[in-house]
Amino acid sequence: FRLIAESELPISRQTIVYGSWDGAKTVFNSNQYFSMMMDQAASVLGFCPHSCGKQKVKLMSCTDAEGHIGRDGRFYLVDLARAMPPTPPSARLLRKNHGLERSLLCCCFRPEFVSSYAQKVKPLNPDTYSRFISEDEKFEEYKNDVEEAFAYLKTQKFPKICEDLFWTMKETVGHHNTWTCVNVPMALHQAGVNLRYIGMICEQSRTGQMRSHQKDIGIWVPLLTILYAEATARVIKNLINEKLRQKMEEFKLPLEAPYRKLVIAELNLYFGSNLGRETRGAKSRWDNVREGLKTFFAFDSEEMNDEKRDFFEADFVIAVMKENLESKDMIKFHNKTISVEDWCSKLHANGNMTAKCLLFRRVVAIANLDVAPDTRTRFLHGNEGYDHINPLGLVDLKEVKVRVKDMNIVANAQANFEFNNARRMVHNPKTALRLYESAEQKYMEVLSSNPNDVQTNLNLAEALRNKMKVKCSGMKSELSTFLDENDSDYKKAERAYGNVHPERLGENGGDDPYWRLMYGQFLWSSGGRLDRAEHQLFMCISLAPACPRFIQTYATFIGEMATKCKDPHLVKEYMEQSHLFSIRAQVVRLLRQGVEKEKLQQTLGISTEDLWRASGIRLGAAPPPPP
Repeated sequence: FRLIAESELPISRQTIVYGSWDGAKTVFNSNQYFSMMMDQAASVLGFCPHSCGKQKVKLMSCTDAEGHIGRDGRFYLVDLARAMPPTPPSARLLRKNHGLERSLLCCCFRPEFVSSYAQKVKPLNPDTYSRFISEDEKFEEYKNDVEEAFAYLKTQKFPKICEDLFWTMKETVGHHNTWTCVNVPMALHQAGVNLRYIGMICEQSRTGQMRSHQKDIGIWVPLLTILYAEATARVIKNLINEKLRQKMEEFKLPLEAPYRKLVIAELNLYFGSNLGRETRGAKSRWDNVREGLKTFFAFDSEEMNDEKRDFFEADFVIAVMKENLESKDMIKFHNKTISVEDWCSKLHANGNMTAKCLLFRRVVAIANLDVAPDTRTRFLHGNEGYDHINPLGLVDLKEVKVRVKDMNIVANAQANFEFNNARRMVHNPKTALRLYESAEQKYMEVLSSNPNDVQTNLNLAEALRNKMKVKCSGMKSELSTFLDENDSDYKKAERAYGNVHPERLGENGGDDPYWRLMYGQFLWSSGGRLDRAEHQLFMCISLAPACPRFIQTYATFIGEMATKCKDPHLVKEYMEQSHLFSIRAQVVRLLRQGVEKEKLQQTLGISTEDLWRASGIRLGAAPPPPP
């Protein structure tokens, strides 16, 4: 069951100034300042203005969102469940056919996609298909816009996310566990793709991208399995929750034992040995899983209708491979070249076990099950755990924990607290490493629901960077200067920086000099990417010429370049540039402190020529622009 906790706010029907509380019978837009803020927010989110109700009141949000000026004088915006534009009926057909006629209220586009689409094509209307805007003369146009947006999502975003997932898998093979290197929810959400379209992503991978990378079938096999596992784990979690609700209706008592016993019995049906499955009811469970995949995750291909196929048997993966490759074709996997026929034989031996480990991992995580440590080791790191008809007992499940969803404020605060504490542990690297790892987990938790948050991505990347420094130093107090590019955390940090790259965020993100500073320092720490680091650090000065921190960082970087250069002429040039940029940083800092420009030369103790060369400021000239 779900318990929803809400704050008690100082608002009422008399305090509403924006939106409607009675189904568009009365629509408000009566406060100019509130309306201006809503216009600004809608511009960032990618919403278009539209006329609501019979009064044809112009709004930027969905009509049933309510804006209030509370009795305490503060502004409140509530009822945002339907804030995003809905997907077209064609995208909700399967849900409607399964008794989910009102899926209009929950099947909406991701905010990342709506914002990106508004920048590249046009903004969308969150009230599309709603009777609230039936009086708007553009009612049909809004429907066409949503249809075109969904077509864009399928033709542009789906192939791109497949390609991105492929390269993420490929770059991590040999450095990580191939089966766990992709965070599917985060990857899809960053691209603005809802998890309910995993089936379409799999179909796109099988029919499109896989054929364009045929020789890399060893990458596509784990990727497809990861995608299937993500969707299947969520269906299994929902089926188990449904059983728990039925059991609670039966007992009507808050006891723990019967519910733990039920969860164990269900897990045994899914993860037990294939022997005796027909008599134990496992077949009907997998039939329900197939139905759930078709209904909720857009799996509608032929393999869903194959009654005999278990998605996590090796036969499924082999069928995918044989459909796309000849048996004598050669493929590469883990730097080895083998034939498809040999690879299929290998999968028959242990492929389904690897996939079951992955599925078990996701079910435990999504259902928030607390399993015993030895059970976790047995099921997640080995094959012997699945050899029995009933592999799990009551002692294996410690607790069915409560899953709390909030606005990530708590997780973000915890991550920042542990990150700052880790930075203070200069002489205790083991504690610092533990705190950095804990901060990393909390930041990832925040990003799972808001993957494009700039500050959280930067904090995550900085935590990973510091964590790598601790590891590269050999757990000593003296931190290593350069990072190991083969470290798994290095790729994670690069992806975190890439998630909020100014070019990726577009116009709404702007070109952030602080991002360029952080990324430049990260490249600087890598040692082998000094040319790219110099570009990013110099861009900081171009974007914020009156920031002494950016100028001094660039001066320090140029000075270090001089120590690594073997050409005496370049060494002299680098040292001179470093000196001049240091002077410039001091000049800007003093000007910001209010020192008169006529006294700069005396304060710094430098010649007029050096002052002019360093800052471009002649005595009597105007100071640099403010930051």
